[in-house]
Formats: sequence, structure tokens, C-alpha cells
Amino acid sequence: MVKVIMKAMGIDDPNEAVWRIKVGQWVAVPATNPVPQVVDRYLEPIGKLIIDIDPSINCSTYLQTRNNELWIDENFQRLFGRGEAISFPPRVSLPKFVLKKDSFDVEIREELPKDHVFEAFEFRFLLASAIKKQVGGKKGVLRNDGRREIFYVRSADKKECFAVLVGWSSSRFWCVHVWELGYSRGAEDSVCSRN
Repeated sequence: MVKVIMKAMGIDDPNEAVWRIKVGQWVAVPATNPVPQVVDRYLEPIGKLIIDIDPSINCSTYLQTRNNELWIDENFQRLFGRGEAISFPPRVSLPKFVLKKDSFDVEIREELPKDHVFEAFEFRFLLASAIKKQVGGKKGVLRNDGRREIFYVRSADKKECFAVLVGWSSSRFWCVHVWELGYSRGAEDSVCSRN
């Protein structure tokens, strides 16, 4: 059985096959015949996104478009409100994944932990704290290599979920885009989960 799975994976090392299965990179799906089908997954775990929270930050003031520094989608404030978090831990550690191939939101979300969606107020605080520490595209917790971080965020009215894409643009400023669900996201972009 292991040899069949290794062949489907295209590898010769049984230890690597076992490792890939353990970390969830490959899943054997029961089939009607005795040979299992191997399903290639969309996400690969790559560790944690650790954000040190700035308790003094005013998200409503900070998360505004500023020339040559930050561009915020015009729908951001409308969808995610202007409220501040009442309390927040000093450091937040979020599971982080990389897209192994172009993937639609539904495919991505099926592989994320159950409680992967951020609440609007907490996401605003996380985003403001992260961007403030990376002014000018400095190296930090958010990617500044032209790829994007994807977060799934519930609107302030709790009626809808949106994909928020954060990235350092070639124009040399941070961009925060809000997208409805249903689109394809690019291979090598990162996805962060709330839990």
C-alpha cells in the first residue's frame, strides 16, 4: 500500500511519504477499488505569523489611505467598521499557509481550520499593528516580496465574509484589497488563519 501511495506522490523515500501524510500535505481518499487515490492539497503549512500588538494604535486613524505609504480599499471602512478592540493580547500567533497552486476561495477555506475567519474589530487591530511596524516595506511579519497575505474577515454586521489581500506593491506602498468570495487566488500567496 505504501509503495502505491509513494508512486502516486512521485517519490521513492517512504519516510518522506509518511511525513507528507502526517503534515497533511497529502490525503489518501478511499476508493471503490483497493488502490487509494491520492489527493493533492492546496495549502502547505509554513509556520506562524506572529504579530506584536501596539496597544496605543488608533485603527480608525491609522487605516486610512496615505500617499506613498498605504492604500486601503474604499470598501474597507464600510465593511469592517471603525470600532476599536476593547482588549487584545500583547502578541498574537496565527497559523500560516502557502498556496501550492492557484486556488479558489472555497478550495482554500475547506482546508483551513474551522474557526479561520477573523472578526472585523480584531482584524483591524492586527493589520494596523503589522503595517505600522513595516512602514516603507521594511522586512517584518507581512510579506514584502510582491506576493500577498490572504485573510478571511467577517463584516462588522456579521452578515458576510470577505477575502482581504494585503501586500507590498511594486509602486512601493502597502495595499489592502477587499474581495468578495469566489475568486481564484495566486499560487505562492500566503493565507493566515484566525485559529
